[in-house]
Amino acid sequence: MYHCRKYPNFDDVRDIFWTHQNDIKLFNTFSIVFVLNSTYKTNKYRLSLLEFVGVTSTKLTFSITFVYMMSEKEDNIIWALVRCRDLLHSKDISPKVIVTDRDNSLMNVVDIVFLEASTLLCECHIERNVTTKCKMGCKVKDLKSTEVMKTVIFACEDIVNSDTEQAYIDNCNKLKVVCNKFPMFLEYVEITILGPMKEKVVKCHAYGEYYNKQS
Repeated sequence: MYHCRKYPNFDDVRDIFWTHQNDIKLFNTFSIVFVLNSTYKTNKYRLSLLEFVGVTSTKLTFSITFVYMMSEKEDNIIWALVRCRDLLHSKDISPKVIVTDRDNSLMNVVDIVFLEASTLLCECHIERNVTTKCKMGCKVKDLKSTEVMKTVIFACEDIVNSDTEQAYIDNCNKLKVVCNKFPMFLEYVEITILGPMKEKVVKCHAYGEYYNKQS
């Protein structure tokens, strides 16, 4: 099964959406959570590939659909999300949680198409970005940089895994102490995790957003 669309008054294909009947059946059976992942221009045609990945009740993953997009503008992503929503046979089985990377276009349009779903940020992407920034910012002479990085990264992971508001506050304070010599890295974490993104990353805040959406 596939869909595509063209530019007005032109024959050039703009976006291509395709899936398999078996994947549609799986999506209708396990629709509570799915993950959006973008791959940037690594294919023969240098197009953006948006992959929809579902999660079963036994925590196995399966591919729902793939979309080649001419650009990553909100219009393209909305079109892809609407096509994905149309695969569901009933509104009663609409997704409750959608996980994305920190792509602003993705985060902005998910709420438009899936009104009842809570959007969370992928921990793997957050961990990868934090590790990269940590390697850039934690170069010290008096201690082995690898030991320092492990301490800082573990402190960041503790923040993400905070299951209560008090634990979150305590872990934030611990990170500030650990990162006393690394103000630029601390500022980066404050913007990406401790700032407006905490509702999509930190466990206790993410749970709060989910229950508010479902109530």
